[in-house]
Amino acid sequence: MTPGVNAEKSAPIHAFVNGPESFANFDELLARTIEHNPTRSVSSLRRGILHNAVQREDGSWVWRYARFRAGESASHPTSSTGGTPSPD
Repeated sequence: MTPGVNAEKSAPIHAFVNGPESFANFDELLARTIEHNPTRSVSSLRRGILHNAVQREDGSWVWRYARFRAGESASHPTSSTGGTPSPD
């Protein structure tokens, strides 16, 4: 935290970070990210997601930082298909 930040000011960040554990597809993840980051461009958010999320074998997407997912260890996240949506 930084000086001047309180629970009220940090609530939007808390809501975003504590959102769904996984997303059915990339578009669902992108939509949530856009909703919580209205001042950033869609291309910037898409790029950020591609660096900070991973696609599971079943096609769903999860954040890389979600270290406490059931059945996964921090050093071995669920395998990725390597699929990436095309950039804008």
